[in-house]
Amino acid sequence: MNTPNLPAVHSMTGYANRAAETPWGRLSIELKSVNSRFLEISFRTPDRLRALETHARECIAMAVKRGKLECRIAIGLAAESRGALALDHAQLADLAQALETVRATVPHSAPPSALELLRWPGVVVGEAMIPEEDPAPFHQAILELLAQVLCDFNDSRGREGAKMASAIEQQVQAMCAALGSLRSALPTTLAAQQHALEERLRAALVEVAPSVPLEQTLERVRQEVLTLGLRADITEECDRLASHLDEVLRVLSAGGALGKRLDFLAQEMNREANTIGSKSLALEQTRTAMALKLAIEQMREQSQNLE
Repeated sequence: MNTPNLPAVHSMTGYANRAAETPWGRLSIELKSVNSRFLEISFRTPDRLRALETHARECIAMAVKRGKLECRIAIGLAAESRGALALDHAQLADLAQALETVRATVPHSAPPSALELLRWPGVVVGEAMIPEEDPAPFHQAILELLAQVLCDFNDSRGREGAKMASAIEQQVQAMCAALGSLRSALPTTLAAQQHALEERLRAALVEVAPSVPLEQTLERVRQEVLTLGLRADITEECDRLASHLDEVLRVLSAGGALGKRLDFLAQEMNREANTIGSKSLALEQTRTAMALKLAIEQMREQSQNLE
């Protein structure tokens, strides 16, 4: 079996973040993802950026096909404003008066913390301001930065995916070698079992029916040997397993969203390995079947991390 030059495939686990200075403040975007059966996207953004989530979701869905992904978008102070924080005391006094009115109406309401007061819009002078009248340029800046973060994110997933694809390829090669040993050992194993069966049947027939002619005894032996050979033949199972292994390498060479396909192939391969083990005539064949099942399970675990 020839080993293909495997292209980059993507893991479902990835991370990337970027920040940029904008006229509205310092914009930062962070993406991180873990495994999932489908594409699940969640956002953690300021309330006034909720309208942008639909466009951001579309951009992400074009670059990512599967995984549980979280996108964080934050806007902070511009570089020239950092270290120069000040409070708008008039705004803070108005807020305090409003809180007094609330407490007079709802006496048991919990007071806000100092951090919550600082987060109130307008209390901190010089804080990042999200435009409300014409947010289009600001939204465009976010989408442009998101596109850059997505490139970094997919590079991260591609590096991890390449390692997983290489590990799967090594497991496939190990399984191919195991299949080769099974095929080469099968005639010897069958011959040994046939010889042992012949000796047992000869002894049994001679003991039970010594008057039976030798030719009839040998005919009975041949029938039993033929039945044994048919029951123990694993040629079809080996052929199907080899076909599945070829398909695994073909899927890897094609790239793209291949995790679900590999997971399905692993299930089919495990079924063949189980049958090979159930037809075992020798301890070595049983051990090889167990080694195949272990390699298939390892391949399946790797494939469940791929997009």
